[in-house]
Amino acid sequence: MKTAALLSILFFVCGLAAVSLADVLQPDLTDTFFALEEIWATPADSVFDLWKRFSFESWKGKPARKEILEGIISDLLHAYSRNGFPFAEISPRVEEAGSGRARLQLSVITGPAVFVSHLQCAAFSTGEQKQLGRMLAFYPGYFDEREVEGLKKRAQQFPELVWEGEPKLAEAPDFSSARLELPLSRRAKNRVAGGFGYLPSGSDNGVFGELSVQLVTLGKIGREVDFNWNRPNVRTRTLALQYQDFFLVPAAFYAFGKLSQEEREEQFFRFSAQAGVSVPAFGGWKAGLGLGYERVTPRRGTATAASNSDAVRQYGVGIEVQKGRKELPEEGHWALVFRLYHKKVFHENEINRGTPKQLGLEAARSIRFSPSWSIFLQGQGKARFVPAFLFTRSDLFYLGGYGSVRGYPDESFLAIRYLLGRMEPRFHLGAKDYLFGFLDFAHLSVSQNSSGLTVSDPFKPGAGLGISAGKDKLILAFGWGEKARIKDGIVYLRLSGEL
Repeated sequence: MKTAALLSILFFVCGLAAVSLADVLQPDLTDTFFALEEIWATPADSVFDLWKRFSFESWKGKPARKEILEGIISDLLHAYSRNGFPFAEISPRVEEAGSGRARLQLSVITGPAVFVSHLQCAAFSTGEQKQLGRMLAFYPGYFDEREVEGLKKRAQQFPELVWEGEPKLAEAPDFSSARLELPLSRRAKNRVAGGFGYLPSGSDNGVFGELSVQLVTLGKIGREVDFNWNRPNVRTRTLALQYQDFFLVPAAFYAFGKLSQEEREEQFFRFSAQAGVSVPAFGGWKAGLGLGYERVTPRRGTATAASNSDAVRQYGVGIEVQKGRKELPEEGHWALVFRLYHKKVFHENEINRGTPKQLGLEAARSIRFSPSWSIFLQGQGKARFVPAFLFTRSDLFYLGGYGSVRGYPDESFLAIRYLLGRMEPRFHLGAKDYLFGFLDFAHLSVSQNSSGLTVSDPFKPGAGLGISAGKDKLILAFGWGEKARIKDGIVYLRLSGEL
């Protein structure tokens, strides 16, 4: 094949205009076989000089064919990319050097932008990467630091995504553009956790346990299934199933549904259903609208349900604004929730209406004093502003207590406001294992017992010791609640892992 025909094929570099080598060849060289004798760049710079010093010998003497020239351009583009120039225009020109040999002159222009044709992210599947492009409002075009910063800000709207590090460029197969590798990962992974313990005394004495399964890798970002089973004491069982999905039409929003039941022998059976939507905003904030239904059926002394007329039915609609978990340096996070919920409660011929406003805050922080010692602080608080709607034992128990406040009687846990706290000194045995002691408490404000009398002692402390292994994949703890005696200590074992 004639040399001119070989060199007349257009090729591209970094998304700019194509250059035909045949257009710059002299007519009398079109039938002449020649090899490359020299390669130089205009203007010359340190990046090109460094590349030429180590790479020119591998190209010297090679025939000036399309494949060879493309290899030179690709190799040089990598050199500029590694040295801080993600964008480069390289225009080639072949000049005669005599005796069947030629020189290759390269005109190099560098800048801060690059033409990006695709986004890619190794932490997500192919289908999820396409979804990422829509979530981040990505369109092919020239990208510089401002466009990348825009992608980062849009990623922060979605609580499932974590941006860690800087994006990287990867060449496209035809050298005409680049793929932008985003430093995104999932905030959560599929997890299974279970635990059980034993409380020898108190109103909740006996074996208690829990099991939770969280599935987030379901082929779509934002799709999640949560299953929770809890047996807080010998008389109580709870079961909850929640499904969440993410949609981009006509705008980004989440839809969720939750079914749960709580059964307390000789007291009541509770069933609840919730559904709603929420919209993400900048900085990890979300605003949502939800509907709810709850039915509480009293139990008779034989643990059988009473008549339907004794059941309490509750309907509600509410709005919620929340700031999702904001990760802090080292180990820690904080989150804020405000909820306005209008309830209508039906019991026999009575109707009770109200709009309890609820504010919740949780935070955690780890402070390192030395390679071996640190302290972990954790707190959670909630408040309602309509006294007719109190927090119940189930509200408090499943939200925390951090383990050692188990064992207090049920009537001690009705409140309008409560605060849970924990202080945990840790002695580190390695990167993933540590021994710990803890002091935790529950403080109840405007608390009432089942007879409507104010509880004289709203402060409920607890303490204990434990060991954690494998970054909390195994936790064994021994704590005290209401009674600080060894024989009344609570033993608890928890195992967790990722799928």
